[in-house]
Amino acid sequence: MKFIDPRPADLFQGKENIWVRNGHIPGAKNIPWPTFTDPQNPHKLKSLEEIKKILADKKIAPNDDIIVSCSTGREATLQYVVLKHLLGYPKVRVYEGSWTEYSTYSDLPVATGPEEVS
Repeated sequence: MKFIDPRPADLFQGKENIWVRNGHIPGAKNIPWPTFTDPQNPHKLKSLEEIKKILADKKIAPNDDIIVSCSTGREATLQYVVLKHLLGYPKVRVYEGSWTEYSTYSDLPVATGPEEVS
């Protein structure tokens, strides 16, 4: 299972004190949602070829079981729609409670700092 976290790097790394615990799900790949958009026009997606390269660079493959998790599920929807409906990745889901829910479970592991390189 692969986790994609589209939050800004500071939130992903746990640098901002917002939730019960701060950081990210261990092993998650940080792909901030604007990464999929044109830098000059955030309302326009990059080409699907560019997005495929971004995902491949993060070791996300089309047949992976993918969960997109952000703060509450809202930021995850762009990447969900792109992966599931535009790229046709078959196993993509959104963790609706996302970090807001996950951070409240003290028995679940939390990672801070940059993503692990695999």
